[in-house]
Amino acid sequence: MRAVFLDFGTVSHDDLDTTQLERALPGITLHATSTDAEVDERIAGVEFILTNKLNISRARMRAVPGLRFIGLTATGTNNVDLEAARELGIAVCNIREYCTVSVTQHVLGSILLLTHRLREYGEAAVDGTWSRSEQFTVPGDGRKFTELYNIQHLQTNRLDPVANVVITTIQRLYSMLSGEPDLDVSAEEVSLYELGGALAQQPPKEVQYNPAIPIEWFDVIVTDEYHRSINNLWRGVL
Repeated sequence: MRAVFLDFGTVSHDDLDTTQLERALPGITLHATSTDAEVDERIAGVEFILTNKLNISRARMRAVPGLRFIGLTATGTNNVDLEAARELGIAVCNIREYCTVSVTQHVLGSILLLTHRLREYGEAAVDGTWSRSEQFTVPGDGRKFTELYNIQHLQTNRLDPVANVVITTIQRLYSMLSGEPDLDVSAEEVSLYELGGALAQQPPKEVQYNPAIPIEWFDVIVTDEYHRSINNLWRGVL
C-alpha cells in the first residue's frame, strides 16, 4: 500500500499527531508542500492521494493505474476531476464540516471589525490620529448612515433587492412570510403592550416557508422588545 500527502503543511505546522493516519496508511509519505511540477513524480505508483489544494486532473489519474482513493482535506472538490474519477472507479472524499468553528469565529470577528471600526482605530493608533484627537476618537468622513447604506423602511409587502438594511414591524414581516400581498398600515399601529392579558390568550403564530423570502435573505436580524410579545406570540416569525 503506497500513499502520499502532497501538502501536509496546509493542515499541520509540526503540531499534528500522525499516529492514526500512519496506522490507516502505513508508510505514507508526507510532503509539507508540493509544486504543480512535482505532483506527477510524487503520485507515481501510489494507491492513495491526500491533498488540500493541488490539482488532480484526468491525465494524472490515468497516469496512475493503481490509484484507488483521493482524499481532500478541505470542503471543496473543484481541484479534482470528479467525472474522470467516477469513470475510472476512483473514490473521492472531502471533509464536509471542515473549519465549521473557525468559520463562525471569522463571521463574528468580521462583524465586530466592521461595526466597531476596529481597523480604523488600529490605523489611527499607529499614525498618530488617535493621540492628536481632542476627543480621543477616530473622526468619521461626515456621511450619514443613510448615505452609507441603502435603507428600506417597509410600507408595503415588497422587499427591495438592493436594500442593505430593512426596517419593519413584526406584523408586516409575518404578513409577508404568510404570502399576503399587503398589510393595512393600521395593523402595525396596534400596541401589543396595551393588549395585556388578551395577548397571553393568543396561540403562537405559525409561519410556513416562503421561497420568495428565503432564510438566507438576511444576514443579521435585530429585534426590539423580544422579551414581551415576540418571545411567545411571534417567535415563529424569527
